Amino acid sequence: MRVGDTRAMSRSEDAPAVTMVVAMSADGKITTRDDAGPRFTGPSDKALLRRLRGESDAVVVGAATIINDDPAYPLPAETRRRRLDAGRWETPIRAVVSGRATVPPTARMFHGHESPALTFVGRDADPARVRALAEVSELHRGDHATRVSPAQIVDTLATTHGARKILLEGGGELNSAFLDAGLIHEAYVTISPWLIGGRGVASPIGGDGLNFSDIVPLELRALRVEEGETYLHYRVSLR
Repeated sequence: MRVGDTRAMSRSEDAPAVTMVVAMSADGKITTRDDAGPRFTGPSDKALLRRLRGESDAVVVGAATIINDDPAYPLPAETRRRRLDAGRWETPIRAVVSGRATVPPTARMFHGHESPALTFVGRDADPARVRALAEVSELHRGDHATRVSPAQIVDTLATTHGARKILLEGGGELNSAFLDAGLIHEAYVTISPWLIGGRGVASPIGGDGLNFSDIVPLELRALRVEEGETYLHYRVSLR
C-alpha cells in the first residue's frame, strides 16, 4: 500500500484535530548544531506558541525536546481563567513520546500542573526507567519495541481524556510519524531570518522522506510578516 493511501484511511471526520506547530530558520532548521532548539525565534513566535497551547486540550512532544529544552508550559493568568470558565483544565494535558523511556522524571512537564501528564513508551523500554516515569505520569506502552504509533497516542488522548484539539510540537521524527499516519490537520510554520546549516541538523519533518507521488499538498490559510519573521498557517490536504 502506498503511503498516500495509508493517510487517506487514517484521518476521519470525527477524529480529534491535530495541529503541528514548527519554528525554523530560513534554511529549514528547527535547532542548531549544539541542540539549542528554536531559541533563535522572536517574541511574536513565542506568543503564538502560548496562544496555540492555550487553545489546545493536549500537547504532544518528543523526548528529545523535553531532554534538550525542558519546557515548563506556562500560560498567562487570563488564559488559565478562560479555560477554567469553559470547564477545561487550567493548562493543557502534556504527553511525551519516549520510545526508550529516556525522558527524565524530573522534567518540568511532569510537575506544577493540575492537568494530567502522559508518557508513551515502547514495549521493550527499560523497566526501571518505566517505573520511574510511572510515578510522575500516566504511563502507556506501545505495541512496538521502541516506538509508539501516532494513532494510539491520539486515540488515548481522545478516549481517556476527551481531547478534541491536539497540538503537535515535534521534533522532526515525531512530526514525520504523524504525517505518515495521516493525522495532521493543519500546520503553523514560523520562518525566522537566520541561517544555520548542517547536514545532520534537524528539519521540521524527519523520517525517510516521501517519494514525489506522495508529497503532501498544503492550502495556505494566512500569512503575515512581523519583526522580520514570516508566519504561515496551512491546512493539510491529504489525498
